[in-house]
Amino acid sequence: MAFGEIFRKIWSSPEKKEKEFFSFEINKEEYAKHAPNEDTSIFDLSTGLAAVSDGAGGCEGAATASKIVTDKLKVGFEKDASDLTVEKTKEKIKAILAQAEEGLKDEAVLDAKKKNMTATVSILKFAEGGKKAVLGQMGDSRIYLLRGKELKQISEEDSFVSKFKKEGMAEDHPAMLKWRSIITNGITASRVENNNFPKEFEPHLSVVEVKKGDLFLICSDGVNDNLKDEEIKNLLLSEKSELAKLLIEKAKEKMERADSDKYAKPDDATAIIIKVK
Repeated sequence: MAFGEIFRKIWSSPEKKEKEFFSFEINKEEYAKHAPNEDTSIFDLSTGLAAVSDGAGGCEGAATASKIVTDKLKVGFEKDASDLTVEKTKEKIKAILAQAEEGLKDEAVLDAKKKNMTATVSILKFAEGGKKAVLGQMGDSRIYLLRGKELKQISEEDSFVSKFKKEGMAEDHPAMLKWRSIITNGITASRVENNNFPKEFEPHLSVVEVKKGDLFLICSDGVNDNLKDEEIKNLLLSEKSELAKLLIEKAKEKMERADSDKYAKPDDATAIIIKVK
């Protein structure tokens, strides 16, 4: 399949902005079969907030679900742009995501076809003058931290792949491929009906100490399903400009081999890079 038939470019070049102690860079691509794009994202310099949300593929209203999540985050932190403590930031993230889940339920009431609409979310919010980063996570989008030459996934992933990894299963095990698109938690309109999800709403919330030179990557699974962690690390260490664009390009190269490579997965792909000065 030709490149032009697979993707529609959202931005012709990465968008980049800077603040006193960090800079954001974002790039994303839309898989042509997903119209509209099921990934949505936000990065707000005024509040130090960045997030990626991915509507669950195969569910009616996937794009709507992810947009509701990022819209709630944007509005929620605009109301209080002050530099919050870690604990206040955690409380606020949890409250906003709970509002987002209620928003999905309200949308499903209006349109019964959207009763199973679900979205992932990965959030990074700077707190305490940029000394801490508070993470919020539901689903299988990811947050990585590159510190020095070590890359580490710092988000708590809700997926069968994550479960299998913890059990020691090899990356090339057939089950990894079979179940890689199935999440075990997310923001959803049908929590009670979803047998994979916990019945109580509970996002993962964690805190990371921020150090000068840190590089954070927030991405949807269109990136990390097509690039192994070692490949991501090598790309981030390449010291090239426009790293978000580079990640998307390499992920697309893999996707274009979907006819011959069983590990390739055509999908929307979003990458946000945050560099701490």
